[in-house]
This record gives sequence, structure tokens and C-alpha cells, in this order.
Amino acid sequence: MWKRRCLLLAILGAVLCAGCVHQQNRALDWYQAEVDRSGDTPRRDAAVVEGSAGFAGLWSWDCFIVYPARTKRMILRPGPVSVAVWCEVEGLTDRLHRASFSFDAVAGHRYRATTFMSACIRLRDMETRTIVARAKECR
Repeated sequence: MWKRRCLLLAILGAVLCAGCVHQQNRALDWYQAEVDRSGDTPRRDAAVVEGSAGFAGLWSWDCFIVYPARTKRMILRPGPVSVAVWCEVEGLTDRLHRASFSFDAVAGHRYRATTFMSACIRLRDMETRTIVARAKECR
């Protein structure tokens, strides 16, 4: 009886941890860690747009910027900004979701592209905790 419980727990643990292992995806080494497009803007006055990554059980996601450069984190001048974001969702099905955002970046603010394993990609201002843009697939 005890051996069966241990075996069941081992199988359950392997299934739950599969998402952790699966987090390594096709996008690794495909983009740079950081790109600075802020020019002569002091670092404290620049805006930052960054991707995100995470996992839930068997599924994982990795969001990164593909325009104006392929990177996980982009430092920009404040003001009007246009970025394109891709989110790779892996698990039982592999999907690549895309969204383009145009917004006014505020000096010193950090923006994060997020998803939860869907085409609904949001761009959140991490300083004000508000959504500044969202993909058309968001309902």
C-alpha cells in the first residue's frame, strides 16, 4: 500500500513539474536580454518595456519584444512608442501570439507585456498598475 502511494506521488510530481522543465522554449537565444534605444536620455528618465515568462503545470509562456528590436527588455526615450510583442505559449499545444502596441511612455516608468497562455496580450504600466494597451483578442 505504501509503495503504491509513493509511486502515485512520484508520477503526480513528475506531471506537475513538467511545466517547469518545459519552460525552456524555442525562443531561447533568439533575442537579446536587453537593448538600449534611449540615446542620450539619462537612465532614470528612460522608459522600459519588458516581456514576461511563467508556467502553470504543463503550460509555459514567454513574451518578448520583436520590434523595434528582438529583446526581452528595451530601454526607450519617453514619449510616443510603438512596439511589437510575441508571446510563445507551450504545453499541450504550441502557439505564437502576436500584438502591436502604440502608447505614450512616461519617463521612469516600466511596462510589462503579459499573457496567461492566450492571445490576449496586455501591456501593463508597472508603476501605476494599469493596463495601457491590450491586444484585439482581449475580451
